[in-house]
Amino acid sequence: MTVSTERSEERGTGGLDPYAPNHSLSDVKSLYDACKSGDTEKIFKLHAKCPELLSQNSNQYLLGIVESGNIDCYIAIESLLLKGKGEEERQQYIGSIRDTDNESVLHKACRSGSKDMYAYISTTYPNLVADKNYLLEIARSKSDLYDIIEKEYEINKK
Repeated sequence: MTVSTERSEERGTGGLDPYAPNHSLSDVKSLYDACKSGDTEKIFKLHAKCPELLSQNSNQYLLGIVESGNIDCYIAIESLLLKGKGEEERQQYIGSIRDTDNESVLHKACRSGSKDMYAYISTTYPNLVADKNYLLEIARSKSDLYDIIEKEYEINKK
């Protein structure tokens, strides 16, 4: 049985399929909520209970963690999900993650306002830093982050 994204959104599961095999709705919702809040301990507990749940919906979970601004949680879960992947495969995997508005993890990092999250993602995945003007627009209300992006943009223009 497949559930549409719209119905899943109403349930607060971020568009994830709560009827995926062997997963209870409460497990899906708990993992989604833990990612949105950057609760590393809870994510690892749920991963131990249902290891396939995190990997089946990893894009949405990673986007949620980035939005939380918890860099330590993001690095821990990213390492878990990308374990055994080569550098090129890691770049492609993270580079392909998009939300329903076609925003990447770097866009979400800007929206979170976390300077550490932005610095980590922009340094680790430089291919995501394509349109600095759009990143500046997103970060406009986050003055510290805006200043960092603006300085990088000026340095790269020279």
